[in-house]
Amino acid sequence: EAFSADGEDADRREETSVDDDRRSSHPPSGSGDVYVVDYMNIRIQKFDSNGDFDTKWGSEGEGDGEFGVPHGIAVDRSTGNVYVVDMNKCNVQIFDSEGNFKSKWGSQGEDDGQFLHPHSIALDSEGNVYVTDMANYNVQKFDRKGNFLLKWGEEGTSDGQFKAPEGLAIDSADNVYVADTENANIQKFDSEGNLILKWGSEGSEDGQMKRPAGIDIDDSDIVYVTDAGNNRIQKFDSNGKF
Repeated sequence: EAFSADGEDADRREETSVDDDRRSSHPPSGSGDVYVVDYMNIRIQKFDSNGDFDTKWGSEGEGDGEFGVPHGIAVDRSTGNVYVVDMNKCNVQIFDSEGNFKSKWGSQGEDDGQFLHPHSIALDSEGNVYVTDMANYNVQKFDRKGNFLLKWGEEGTSDGQFKAPEGLAIDSADNVYVADTENANIQKFDSEGNLILKWGSEGSEDGQMKRPAGIDIDDSDIVYVTDAGNNRIQKFDSNGKF
């Protein structure tokens, strides 16, 4: 599962991303290992399911395996590879489960496969990779090697539009859920970017949100949202029912 709170490159506020390797019918060795983006220390840390430290990797720099602001993180359930989004370098790097660099893709820009503020990352059951970009107001989809497949979204408040697409999660049917921090809602898409539904509005009542940031989905497709502005977690079913 992956989740993160709000933060920006400029001041690196209160932000941590986490993923583990549990969700798989054939999980890789080390099942249940937890990977944490420790972005203030510019590194990834790995723990077992009891919280015991295993290993770490990463440092500040421009080279392979080095980071500017490491942020989103996800684990490929079939291979055990770890994908890390770097908000500052505008790329995605792939590591094996012990932190050995394998490959990377992405650069700064607005074209297919480029990013301006990549934030969260998630993989579907086929190993396809999805990345939210808060400054390009879109979601991009790649294969597990980083080949661009498609993208959707633009700036706005209407269906399928975003103001700050931040949190990202995928359910058992490979539907894609995006938490929009500025629009205070959750949008649910199929794996081709077609809108299925959206829910949420700004406020403090049940089902309302202020700056929803992180989102995660459990094995029963129950949706959990970090409602950062209200200092709480909200729980919904996959149809957005509180």
